[in-house]
Amino acid sequence: MRLSSRLFTIVAVGGLIGLLIVFGNHPLDESEGTSWDHAMTQVWLRLDAVIGYADAQNDLGLMYCNGKGATRDFSQAVKWFRKAAIQGNADGEFNLGVCYAHGESVSKDPAEAFNWFYKAAEHGNADAQSSLGVQYYKGEGVAKDLSQAVKWLRRAAEQGNDDAMLLLGVCYGNGEGVPKDTTEAFNWFHKAAEHGNAEAELDLGLCYFRGEGVPKNCEEAVNWLRKAADKGDADAQCRLGYIFSSGKDVPLDLAASLIWFQKAAEQDLDDACNGLAWFYATCRDERFRDGKEALKYALKCVERQDASWQFLDTLAAAYARNGQFAEAVQAQEKSMKTLREDPSVCDSERAIRGGEKRLGLYKNNTAYVDDDGESTS
Repeated sequence: MRLSSRLFTIVAVGGLIGLLIVFGNHPLDESEGTSWDHAMTQVWLRLDAVIGYADAQNDLGLMYCNGKGATRDFSQAVKWFRKAAIQGNADGEFNLGVCYAHGESVSKDPAEAFNWFYKAAEHGNADAQSSLGVQYYKGEGVAKDLSQAVKWLRRAAEQGNDDAMLLLGVCYGNGEGVPKDTTEAFNWFHKAAEHGNAEAELDLGLCYFRGEGVPKNCEEAVNWLRKAADKGDADAQCRLGYIFSSGKDVPLDLAASLIWFQKAAEQDLDDACNGLAWFYATCRDERFRDGKEALKYALKCVERQDASWQFLDTLAAAYARNGQFAEAVQAQEKSMKTLREDPSVCDSERAIRGGEKRLGLYKNNTAYVDDDGESTS
């Protein structure tokens, strides 16, 4: 970030402090500036801020907030954001809203955050318009109103805000506040992805993979999922793990599958831990099987939340891979019971047939091998 300010020199005269105003610019490039530059920029900004320049007040707040050029101090940041906001400075209004939204040196207050976001949004601040859209979408600090959410998200998106583009795509994909339109959802995901938004890259990859709003194209799907995964998106990493392990839509690549599952599991994503456990327990290539690792990750999934039928199914496979067939049968039977009681499961009959097949194997002291790239995801 590059900041500039009018330059003031402090002059002491007869015990009084006078200000000698020298108009000009003194830029701070944080990547190149010295500690002296940072200190002097804070002095100049503070002088500008004290005499009432709203932009300087907001910039000084940012310096305290970011700890760049000043010791991080959120109470000072809030003080200067408020001074700028009171003058109608859109950036100051937005930043003050963020402080209230997150409870930074003020009590967390979604309604007060909404008030400041609204002021900033009316002044054209795209980040505030996006934040306002999110609050209307979630019903935080204001009554939930999907039509208002779409209105403000669209305003922000049209100014190039990629987070707004992403959520606007979600609204079109789900038919929230607008008629459902998967093509329009795809278009907004694509716009956001072109801005480098990792979540949008994930959603765009899934659109290509499922053929939603665009003809199915698994090569493009992997391309966009990989972009998100390379940015550290755990959901994209996990999805690549499943895609490469199935070998149904792209060439089978078990080594790549393992790498992506491991990366996602390192972020404690439950689906990734489950996928990694299933991979270790049932992999068609015995060189990748590891009963101990399978059980470690399977137990991790079932111990930290109410176990889904998928997690129990994986746990059963992990027990079987370790030769613990009594435990495998018990886990598989529990998985089947949970599955039959879950009305939300798509194609439950197919899932039940697969579970029954595995249960029969475990009763005969035989571990399951996933030759067909099946998964419990």
